[in-house]
Amino acid sequence: MVNFDFGNNEKLYLCINNYQYPDAGRDCFKYDRNWLDIHISVQTHAGSWQINDPSLLTWELKMLIDEFRKIETETITGAKTICFTEPNLMFKLFPSSDKGINMRIYIDEESKPDKFQNDGDFFIEGWISMKDLSKISDSLQEELNKFPERESDW
Repeated sequence: MVNFDFGNNEKLYLCINNYQYPDAGRDCFKYDRNWLDIHISVQTHAGSWQINDPSLLTWELKMLIDEFRKIETETITGAKTICFTEPNLMFKLFPSSDKGINMRIYIDEESKPDKFQNDGDFFIEGWISMKDLSKISDSLQEELNKFPERESDW
């Protein structure tokens, strides 16, 4: 499980349950073979909830890991947005210092509870140290290693 804990009573836990279609063979479209069923648990000042939804593709999770790893070694000078095919999660990173970054995680669509659907943007945010960002990257990679990208004949 990947833990985004901002230390301000705002947390998001993420893990991969399985592929959305675990039995999809090579004769299925590449997208269908590589959707990941994601479990997220959110704790915020506005409430807590859990949800399961196929919201990331294997290569999108790999891209997120790569972006986090890049930030560990390079200084970002402006806001950086990381978004995906399904708009359930989006990450926005803001420069802070060489010791950490400010991270905002937007939660939307199927991952956002009904009671917040009409409230506009919903996000949690806080400061993440480079050490914790490295741990997050490692944890994401461990999750992805269990569900590698699957090839397709299509």
